[in-house]
Amino acid sequence: MFLIFGFLCLCFCCLRGVFGDEVKSVSVMEGHSVTLHTHLTHIHTDDLILWKFGPQGTVIAKITINKTSINADVHDGMFRDRLQVDDQTGSLTITDITTQHSGLYHMTISGQQKTSYTFSVTVYEASLTVVICCVVGALLIVTALLIFYIWRKHTNTQQEAVQSGEEEITYSDPTFHKRQTHQARAEVEDEVMYASVNKRR
Repeated sequence: MFLIFGFLCLCFCCLRGVFGDEVKSVSVMEGHSVTLHTHLTHIHTDDLILWKFGPQGTVIAKITINKTSINADVHDGMFRDRLQVDDQTGSLTITDITTQHSGLYHMTISGQQKTSYTFSVTVYEASLTVVICCVVGALLIVTALLIFYIWRKHTNTQQEAVQSGEEEITYSDPTFHKRQTHQARAEVEDEVMYASVNKRR
């Protein structure tokens, strides 16, 4: 049933978009409040603001400068004690919202200025929200671990490259040898043997 209702809402959003009415998506967690804004600073004397809900466009609130009426008993009283209207701007607030309040809210202003807005409100169950938060948290943790792993591997690779470079280079201490020229000459002179030369006459 909820899938059918969601499909109908989607079709209605598409049709409204085709005919030029902007659809604003609003998400809220079950049990919270949501305010749908008219974007007015104040209501003019001849303004008539109508808030409608659902594909049938059931009127749930009617606002003029002198009078505000809320029709909270529609849809089996699902809006009873939940609707609040801002007397200055005509904005609509739904308190203690539940999943059955998901759907399309259409606002029209007729009078000095003509404006209309369509809001697509999606209400998430608290349990679903917790699951989503857990999944997002788990993804963040996995991402952080993956980044740390890549950083660590990159650092180790750099260290190994530096170490292997140091191993390939062999340094040797220079050794200087003194030339023993004078000693060698002395030794040579000592080894020279002088022989007498006989001259022939």
